[in-house]
Amino acid sequence: MAAKVDQYKDKTCLDPQMVKILERQNTLGQSYPDLNCLTADEIRSLYADERRFWNEDAPLLQKICDIQIEGLVRPIPLRIYYPDQPNGSNPIFFLHGGGWLVGNPDTHDKITRLMAINSGYPVVSIDYALAPRHKFPIAITETLMVVEHMLYHGANYSLSTQRIGLAGDSAGANMSAACGLLLGEKDPSLVAKLGLFYGGFGLHDSPSRRLYGSKEDGLTQDDLLYYQQCYLKDSSDRHDPRYCVLNANLESFPPAFIAAASLDPLCDDSVALSAKLNNCGIIHELVIYAGVLHGFLHMSRMLDKAHEAIASASQAFTEAFSRSPN
Repeated sequence: MAAKVDQYKDKTCLDPQMVKILERQNTLGQSYPDLNCLTADEIRSLYADERRFWNEDAPLLQKICDIQIEGLVRPIPLRIYYPDQPNGSNPIFFLHGGGWLVGNPDTHDKITRLMAINSGYPVVSIDYALAPRHKFPIAITETLMVVEHMLYHGANYSLSTQRIGLAGDSAGANMSAACGLLLGEKDPSLVAKLGLFYGGFGLHDSPSRRLYGSKEDGLTQDDLLYYQQCYLKDSSDRHDPRYCVLNANLESFPPAFIAAASLDPLCDDSVALSAKLNNCGIIHELVIYAGVLHGFLHMSRMLDKAHEAIASASQAFTEAFSRSPN
């Protein structure tokens, strides 16, 4: 959901297509109410309803499989998207955004379809356990269990798991970064590439967090704090490197494609992560998409830059899988 155009005194800072998107959503009254006044199920229902429009024109794929594997606290649902014209069978594990509170493979269906088509590699969308019922680090634990399961049983699903990719948007980018780091510490050659879209990586204050975010896009300071409180068990978790990735030793961080939105309160998180990766000598690319807001990846129905970001990340995965591991 997006911010009102009137929030920006200088409307020229917005991509013209973003203006049209905001006008459409404001006309339909699509905005977040006070999160503290709703139950988690109500918030999820509102989010799913809003995302349905953005997924209506999702491209067709001939083969999509819904499966479950045994998890720590429950069966873990997965959806595997197989490209019609494959370049290979290395999986890209995808973690959806939604503040660790909302979202599922359905809400991110078009994104994952486009990533499978553009990359030529299967995408495994993980329906990880959501907060506040399941607190940090259960979702990370589930993700690692899914990867481990596929390392041993990938052939059952026509997946080659000698090398994998990890991708995610927003909260999913936070988790993908954490999981990529943990997997890289065990086996530096396993994760060929990370695709991190407008993630939060541990900053608690920054210029972008002060400048951007609104009630309408669900990313006010109060909203960000609400998501954090739903996800974390207590305040000490804020410093855990599995949440605050910027606190981690990033020397084992996999190569990464990092996409940020210029008008996103989390933009500086991506800039800070890039700066730290530079200091560690980690190969990565940071692209800041001008004039768009947090969550823009969903808006490919009306926004060319969403297509550009997905295509660029997909190409990064294609190139990474085509190279021999170091």
